[in-house]
Amino acid sequence: MSHVPVYTALSIPVASSFPSVNCLQWTSNGQIIFVAKNAIYILTPDPGINFDSSSTVKSPQVGENEAIKPLDLFRTVIECDRVILHHWPSESQEWGSVALGSLDISLRSVTASPGSLTADGRCLLAVLNSNLELSLWGPVKNHLKGRWDKLQDITSFLKTVGAGDAESEIQRLLQAQTVCASWSTQADFSVTPSPDHDGSLLAVGNRAGSVVFLRLLDMPVEENYFEHTASITVTKRWVNHLAWSPWSSSGSNKCTATLACGSSDGSVMLIDVVQTLVPDDQQTAFQSGFSVEHEVRLSAYVPECVDDRGITGMSWIDLPKRQPILVFCKAGTVHLWSRSMEDDRWSGSRHFRLRTQKVSAGSSFLYPVSGIEYFATRDVLVVTLSDGTLHVVYQISTDPVLDLSGSHQTEQPTSLGLSNLSRTVFTQTEGSAVPKAEINHISGFVAYDKLSTVAWIQEGSCPSDFSYKHDAKHNSVLVVTELWDEHQDDRIITMLTDALITARAARGEAPLHILRPLFLHLRNPGALERLHSHMLTILEAHISDEALHRNIPAWIGELDEAVRTAFRKSLVQHLFGSDDLLSLRLRLATADFCWKYAPTPQAQGEYGAVAQGLLNSISHRIRRTLVRHLSAVTNTLRENDTPFVLRVVIQSLLAGSPPELQAEAQALSSAVAAVGQNPEFSETSTSLEEKCPACGVNVPLHDMYNADMRRLYPEGVPPVRSEDTRCRLRLASTGRSQLDSAGTTPGPCAGAAFLVIQEFVSPAVFCTGAGYRTLSFPEDPERISPTEKKT
Repeated sequence: MSHVPVYTALSIPVASSFPSVNCLQWTSNGQIIFVAKNAIYILTPDPGINFDSSSTVKSPQVGENEAIKPLDLFRTVIECDRVILHHWPSESQEWGSVALGSLDISLRSVTASPGSLTADGRCLLAVLNSNLELSLWGPVKNHLKGRWDKLQDITSFLKTVGAGDAESEIQRLLQAQTVCASWSTQADFSVTPSPDHDGSLLAVGNRAGSVVFLRLLDMPVEENYFEHTASITVTKRWVNHLAWSPWSSSGSNKCTATLACGSSDGSVMLIDVVQTLVPDDQQTAFQSGFSVEHEVRLSAYVPECVDDRGITGMSWIDLPKRQPILVFCKAGTVHLWSRSMEDDRWSGSRHFRLRTQKVSAGSSFLYPVSGIEYFATRDVLVVTLSDGTLHVVYQISTDPVLDLSGSHQTEQPTSLGLSNLSRTVFTQTEGSAVPKAEINHISGFVAYDKLSTVAWIQEGSCPSDFSYKHDAKHNSVLVVTELWDEHQDDRIITMLTDALITARAARGEAPLHILRPLFLHLRNPGALERLHSHMLTILEAHISDEALHRNIPAWIGELDEAVRTAFRKSLVQHLFGSDDLLSLRLRLATADFCWKYAPTPQAQGEYGAVAQGLLNSISHRIRRTLVRHLSAVTNTLRENDTPFVLRVVIQSLLAGSPPELQAEAQALSSAVAAVGQNPEFSETSTSLEEKCPACGVNVPLHDMYNADMRRLYPEGVPPVRSEDTRCRLRLASTGRSQLDSAGTTPGPCAGAAFLVIQEFVSPAVFCTGAGYRTLSFPEDPERISPTEKKT
């Protein structure tokens, strides 16, 4: 077979965990997680991150291909804690409580939370080890390359949950012994703007045959991060596989999802989970409070009965305009199941017997599954086995078949063709001839985009060699490559359009995760040159402001902590729960990316102009949100609040601001003056100063976009460049702060950005005048949370 294009082949000197569909997975922060035997590798592709690119891990280029650009990655590692916290034999002498994995502690699986649960918009990880212990981990500072710490031992919490329901001591113990765990996505209740309320659930399957549902608390209570929402018994055997379907709207403020549960006896049961967003009876300041009511029940549908054949993998695939399809695999077979719906062309169960693809001497169709991925452009399901072979099921949405006939056979990828391609990539990345007896052991497989690019973890292995191989001699390789040629320009444009239209703030997905497939292909040589006019047309499209007719009710009571909390939650809801604002951020991220990789100075200038317009639109909508919230609390403002209100008003009265924003700002000014909090001031008042958060110098603002730094620097600190006269801070659309010298950014933001950052979020400023930094960057490249504001 000819040379196959490979984006990266990153060598990771570690032994992989056992093959699983969750061994390699994406988080909603745009990071890929690799579960090794004794460590968790968290890798972040660098496209779209304008921050410290020198620290990325660069893999050697495989072959010479001018059509693609190699992919670099940020990397951080969570080391496995090999300390046994729960000694099960000391708690029970029953044989059923024995955990043989305690003899050699290793990692079993990881499930990631949605990216909107923490104050800084980060994902959390629920980590399961071989001693059946479940723990919660989160980033300390820099989630791209910094340390992740253990936040909670969830197993201890599960023991308290089981204490109230268990009929015996051994039953309580079995309920605390976790066999599998799966975290759902965020539920979308179709409320605009989306309330800042957690709609996700962590499902935990145990040895007692039950599933425990946990929800993350808004604030930890005595180092406990979870609350118990429900428990349900599904079988008398172990629950060893869990898979969530996507949430679907099923009525007013109501969402429904299905949790598939695989048992050790080979059966598959379904749990229907219904969540309802219920407004509180008592109205709070600024907004109605919400609570989530849930209903958990066993479904009448049973996709698979007991056959005593172990399940090797399970996953749901989401198809447009039809019910999601459950895919689960057993040794040598693939099973499909779908609910019965009038519009669907097929429903019920389908199963297919796989065939051995003889690409190596050790190939067999009986190997466990390591990946299940659906590709909508071809309507095919690709199932990857751990022997390195790929198996294709066609026509998933209409009439699933394992073989095609007629003219369609030449247009679609085949199982043998993809298996040979996998073998070719393995040979290329090894750099030398590979013996026929050696298989390319794939332990994890996941799609990179919606076209044909995939990522997998591979390692050479000889099944007939039974000699011991020390962990230090193992070497896993992360490969990113293409299964077939699918890079037509119209598909890339369609991918961008769909991303901008279908993005929902309620899902908690970071812009970097949404745009990851697009950035991979736009950075390839010649892509932007061919798509330049189409990109400009899409990015310049007008977006209506859904918040124009949204009012914030005035608060006339006393100012207490409850009102402050409601004020913060309302800001979060309006700033981060707006679909229109998210779409603008996605467009700005794309324009910024295109500006960076533009083929000509003229194209770069055009993308810069688009980025400036998008920045202005985002700024105007944020200012409108601030003005309306401040107008709602005019009667409670104090004297020390006046400078902040004054600055918001002046920003909103700048030339270029929409007339309705200027009118609301002027009304706020008059209202503040009327209550005696601030004397009248004119629209042209610019005699304001603010202290630079980096160097501490008082900065006079001649206008709201340029801060004059031509002052004496602190003693002994020379300027970086004598011509630098401004502290430049640019809030990139992905949220990452980027520092550029004057005039090098398409949309720099200075004075106005200082104000909002100082008052509402953690400061992140580098003073180019003083030449040093005293405040660290915020650790959130996707979302800066107002819950961290200093008020």
